[in-house]
Amino acid sequence: MSRQRKWIIWLSVVGAVAGLIYLLFRDERPPDVSDLIVSRPIVAESDNALPALIQAAASMQWVDEDGPMLANLNDAETDALAARKLLADNTTALTQAEAALSRPEMQFEEFRSMAQGFPYLSDFMHLAQLQVAHARLRFYDGEQTRALAELLATLEFGRRVQAGGGTLVHWLVGVFIETSALSCLAEIVDDPTFSSQDLLASIAAASGADLDANLFGEVMRREYQFLDSAVDLVANDPKTITNVSVGVSLPTSVTTVGPLLFRQNRTRRMFAEATREVVTASQHPFSEIEARTPSLRPYPGPFPALQLLSTNATGRLLYQIAMPVYETVIKRKSEINTRRAMTATLLALRCHWLDHGTLPERLDDLVPEYLSAMPLDDFDGKPLRYSREKRRLWSIGQDLIDQGGAADPDDNKQQKLEPTIAFDWAE
Repeated sequence: MSRQRKWIIWLSVVGAVAGLIYLLFRDERPPDVSDLIVSRPIVAESDNALPALIQAAASMQWVDEDGPMLANLNDAETDALAARKLLADNTTALTQAEAALSRPEMQFEEFRSMAQGFPYLSDFMHLAQLQVAHARLRFYDGEQTRALAELLATLEFGRRVQAGGGTLVHWLVGVFIETSALSCLAEIVDDPTFSSQDLLASIAAASGADLDANLFGEVMRREYQFLDSAVDLVANDPKTITNVSVGVSLPTSVTTVGPLLFRQNRTRRMFAEATREVVTASQHPFSEIEARTPSLRPYPGPFPALQLLSTNATGRLLYQIAMPVYETVIKRKSEINTRRAMTATLLALRCHWLDHGTLPERLDDLVPEYLSAMPLDDFDGKPLRYSREKRRLWSIGQDLIDQGGAADPDDNKQQKLEPTIAFDWAE
């Protein structure tokens, strides 16, 4: 074989290998994510509650032990004295928060980088705990009407945080605040001081009837911006994937070869497709979510570890870290929707009891006098379960198994599986 022919063969092999490497490691074109962009309205600083609320939260007197103490607050003298002292120390913070929330708008700062952080959000949660404790003590002191008004104000606080143009973590904090108010509201509904008219005015607020039905979808679109920032961060420094993974340490070999096995645009497309699925699925009950979100399922092959052999192994790893968070918040969405429906229904049942001296045979007997529509269970899309004989109202829960309202209302683990409200006041 001539030397020239050998050179031709050698160059052909090198060219073929180079072409194969290019095909394997090239990235795709940037995905079109115009449908995931959420516009931000212009809010005047004087109308925005956020700056004043951050200032109020910063003035709080709070230690870690205060949270459990307030969570277990009852009318026992020892508990009440400790709570009253804490509230007295935080009079300024509560007054400032009330003034801040009187402003007509709430808008969080625009998200620009993963390094941005939102340290004030934990303060907002503590502030809400103080507000609920303040309302509870008013209730113990015989100021039931003022206690109810304060709880509804805290309820609105939580929803404004959810709808304030923030990311998923903002929404979750808002849900925590709202849940705290709803739980306390359900506890005091049977006080004989409340008339049917007092409670009737609270039903619409508890149900969340004024909330935008597309709110959760908008939150997930903004969350995509967070994930997009994570992709950029990992592309610039693969070691930062440890930060993105919330403390999951990666071997040095992964962070060393990470840049070679990372395709930014391919990873962006994966996140965009998953976000679109979640946005669409969020309009449906939890029971339909799995079928509507195939992208959230684990790697489908018989050997999941093989995904790490792909030319986008780092991107897939980042994706697998983020997807369980999506699944968790979908459950949280159904939990808060169902809690709203159950609290509103409990208020309606109490109104019916006060007006008619008895419980209704069926929940649809509450429509339209007390409820505008049948209350639905967001876990399966069917009406909430109700038994006049058992004096119980319950949801099928995330396991989608109806236990007939057998869950203990005081057992948090059982409540997680099958949210249940007992109303012994109807005996």
